[in-house]
Amino acid sequence: MIKKIFFGVLVALLALAFSCSDTDETAGFDELSDFAKSFLSLRSNSAATVGGPVSGAINRSFQNLSGFAFSGGRKKDGPNEGDTTIVDPLPWQSCAQITEFDNEDGSHTVIYDYGEGCEEGWGEYTWLMFGKFTETYRYLFNQSGSEFIDDYYYNVDYNNYGGRFSFDSISWKLNGTSVYQGTSTYDTATSKFSGSFNYDSETDYNYGDWSYAYAASGATEYNEKQYAMKSGEYRYTQGTDFYHSEVLKPLVYRYDCFSLSVFEGCFMMTYVSGQERITYRQGDKEGSFIIDYGNGECDNVIIIIENGLRIKVDLNRDPWLIAHN
Repeated sequence: MIKKIFFGVLVALLALAFSCSDTDETAGFDELSDFAKSFLSLRSNSAATVGGPVSGAINRSFQNLSGFAFSGGRKKDGPNEGDTTIVDPLPWQSCAQITEFDNEDGSHTVIYDYGEGCEEGWGEYTWLMFGKFTETYRYLFNQSGSEFIDDYYYNVDYNNYGGRFSFDSISWKLNGTSVYQGTSTYDTATSKFSGSFNYDSETDYNYGDWSYAYAASGATEYNEKQYAMKSGEYRYTQGTDFYHSEVLKPLVYRYDCFSLSVFEGCFMMTYVSGQERITYRQGDKEGSFIIDYGNGECDNVIIIIENGLRIKVDLNRDPWLIAHN
């Protein structure tokens, strides 16, 4: 059975993402440096920058493959007999004006325009959205037995695209471009979906008084259950100050953990396993720390390894002490 498992996650993402220490000592959240706390707050409030385009690229390829594989309808006695619907797990209601058109080079463009601002979401999870973003994709389909293959190019442009979360009084905004190029495969015999892409992204990100240039590149693998950033790095820059991330062990995000990533109306980009090293310069201070995302559980708990200490951080609670106190 094909399930439309990505679209709701994509829109929610857009509405709004080592070596171990030699010591076993575990310290409290207050033991974190102010620089590590500021990074966690920045990361929590920039989920759209980190995770939105990734899910957008995966979602677009999945939807294209589903339509191509079943363009003639599902066959009787096949693995999807009796299944005529594609299920969206989130009853998302968008307020954007959506425009679609084909381009001369064979690509297809979709524009999501929120104008001066409108509310969208579902249930208690609603956001104020404004500006617009534009998706352009081009794909080449092939078939080998029960496998349908999509070689694709995906581009998303942000034009003053942003919003304000329901719990917050501060708005965020994006301008810039992300580009993804990869291959996806859907096997109708097993209902398995998988793929990989390489990406580059350059955006300007604003959150309240924060204004950062964000640049990222890397490689990601995915299937119907999760995606894993296998390699990559990204950098937030403000003048001569910066935070720079390097993936040390693949960063894994599970789609079924989405509901646990929503806290007080805000989406947090939370991986379930993997490690990344953060280096920084803030004023005349320089340093580094490691984030360990755990063993694959949907618990939103991470370990920060800094100055010889292993510090447990609950992302459902601790970073919000920074934002609201």
